[in-house]
Amino acid sequence: MLEYAIVKCENDQGKTSKMIRVCEQIPSIYKSLLILIYNYFHRKKDSMNTTLITTVTGPDSLGIIKSLAEATRGLGGEWISSKVMKLDGRFAALMKVIIEESKEAQLREELDRQFPELDFSYAEPRDSGGVPLTIINLEIDCKDRPGLTKDINTILSNLDLTVENMEFNRMHVSSIGEAVFNAKLALAVPEGTSSESLADEIESLSDDVRVNVV
Repeated sequence: MLEYAIVKCENDQGKTSKMIRVCEQIPSIYKSLLILIYNYFHRKKDSMNTTLITTVTGPDSLGIIKSLAEATRGLGGEWISSKVMKLDGRFAALMKVIIEESKEAQLREELDRQFPELDFSYAEPRDSGGVPLTIINLEIDCKDRPGLTKDINTILSNLDLTVENMEFNRMHVSSIGEAVFNAKLALAVPEGTSSESLADEIESLSDDVRVNVV
């Protein structure tokens, strides 16, 4: 029977590490196999990954998104998904990042060091509770009026859904002498939710509101 013990010892740098001490009577081939097995599981434990949502805001500049991605990859991290919004010389980005747990703090420090002009915040991904979700894309067109975006947000907040993406645009149309409103929505809803019923809810705002499922 193979007998061994895992003991702690101090390495040359004074850090605690784990070593295997194998009984002398064990044949060398079994010693090597045992050490290989231990090292495999030890490395696997040390390299557990973590996932975090990184939010970045700040002044826009040429190549800034590429530079952020390269800084993440430089520490072995990877962007699973990302969303970027740019407006009037500013930008905001959301990145879902996966990286080794042992390197998460180092990544945060490196981003702060390389990009002092940007603001970073971090959060854990939200669990959907095991409910399968699907994405419904809607486009809204109507005449513009005060309080319209507030009314749309009120309807959405009262429904069982998550807003994945929302874009509002207003423009003046000289041919009709009025301002028109356009919105593009990406909504995460439980599977089986009717896109037509969502459209009907939003169209109930006023007679001129038109909602298309895209």
